[in-house]
Amino acid sequence: MLKVINPIDTIDQIINNKCSISRFGDGELTHIMCVNNSKFIGSGKQQLNKRMVEKYHEILNYNNSTNPEFIVGISSYITENDYTKEATDYSKKFYNNLKKNKIYSLLQNKNLYCAEITRLYELTDTYRNYVKDKFINFFNDINNNFVIITSKKSYKIIINNEYDKLFKNNIEFIETPLYNAFNNYDEIKAKCCKISKNKILLLSVGPTATCLAFDLFKEGYHAIDFGHFWDLLKKI
Repeated sequence: MLKVINPIDTIDQIINNKCSISRFGDGELTHIMCVNNSKFIGSGKQQLNKRMVEKYHEILNYNNSTNPEFIVGISSYITENDYTKEATDYSKKFYNNLKKNKIYSLLQNKNLYCAEITRLYELTDTYRNYVKDKFINFFNDINNNFVIITSKKSYKIIINNEYDKLFKNNIEFIETPLYNAFNNYDEIKAKCCKISKNKILLLSVGPTATCLAFDLFKEGYHAIDFGHFWDLLKKI
């Protein structure tokens, strides 16, 4: 059984304790489970890349008990600790397939946090309202300066919906490819590493963000794998 820590404790860890987070959803886990399947070409706008999958294994094998400033999130809807509104036939089927894969035993030994903190519309009301208010206060804190690493499409969503006004301070952007961002991984990471370490990095780069948040954490950054937060904010 996979035990996932609830969304409230997850967001508190990220904000109160300045933890970085890498998130694993069905897309990232599918890349791991299907890495040797010749018929699998990729998911989440990312072609299968074995180097990326190797990094996923590195993250999941990382002992965060020795450095609690990094946590791993997993989609609770594909586990037995579901904090979302309702389980679907897809999530039940995915979870059953996950239990048959060797990665499952590794996940069982991890402290797993809730990846849905960036998919607010999926959370039950109590969790959603708490996480949303926590994020807004986080953005609106004058002491926090943010850099958003994302594609031009997501950047336009942020500007067109005036989500940039959620932030007290001006935000910076680093543009990434919309498709197959991991193919440019070293270049993206190098750009990020030029940023001052007193800035908070919000990563919306598909499956690449999972790897990037971990590597940037190791470089001394507070890096948050932010998923589809901006695309989905208008749904709540």
